[in-house]
Amino acid sequence: MSNSLLQFEPNCARHRAERESTESTGRSICVIDSDFRIVFANQCFWDLIDLPPAGFQFVDIEMVLASIRDDDMRNRLTSILSKNSATQTASASFELANKKKRYSVSIDSLIGDGLVLTVEQASIDSVPQADPVYFGVKDELTGLLTRAGFNSTSSQLLQRSTEEIAVLFIDLDHFNQVNDTLGHQFGDQVLKIVAQRLRKATREFDAVARLDGDEFAILQVGGIQPAAGKALARRIGSSLSEPMLVDDQTIHIGCSIGIATFPFDGETLDDLQGTGGLA
Repeated sequence: MSNSLLQFEPNCARHRAERESTESTGRSICVIDSDFRIVFANQCFWDLIDLPPAGFQFVDIEMVLASIRDDDMRNRLTSILSKNSATQTASASFELANKKKRYSVSIDSLIGDGLVLTVEQASIDSVPQADPVYFGVKDELTGLLTRAGFNSTSSQLLQRSTEEIAVLFIDLDHFNQVNDTLGHQFGDQVLKIVAQRLRKATREFDAVARLDGDEFAILQVGGIQPAAGKALARRIGSSLSEPMLVDDQTIHIGCSIGIATFPFDGETLDDLQGTGGLA
């Protein structure tokens, strides 16, 4: 799993809208990385456990849960997380008798990027329904990061990293023709294959995202840049140029790749997108 830091940036109107949408649902959302640190949690989550976000962001989730003052809430959440943290998907429910509240809990994996813990309050008489959602972090079709997740991850890493970083922006060639000719369901299968090949070409801790439609991006941390980024681009170009077998049909697509490196081409994501997003 990746150690990507998935925290929404307040400076972008798009991110503000996505963040506000997580609050309006009334669900408590907490994203945990592979080291069990909290890397994003909405205000509903902090309200649920009655702790301030300022003192606990990027802290081990077990330490955070141990700080919950409500014994029943602390014990319930700790038990559910410890029992299900190794699973890809899990759900549970519990009731706080002293508060006459029932909660449904879901734990769902982000491919290569940790876990999403979702807690939703229900009425005491209702049947809780597990509803794993990713609120802009994970692309439902491919399992990759979304644009919001990628931008948040990249912005955090660029602020904190002392290593050189390459950002690759990938546009598929001929995909629209495939989509228009063979249909969207066929195109979706192609996108899934592309996502699998991108994952295979990258390291476990590289951030891989589907930005929009047939646009993808990769954030590669470390290595000697721009050489490492160019080598990755060659691997991806070679992989995506290989034929794809979908529904007994063989198709060929290629890709165009733009590369930008930190700190040489810029120190912010906007700078790097301006340079590498020219493919």
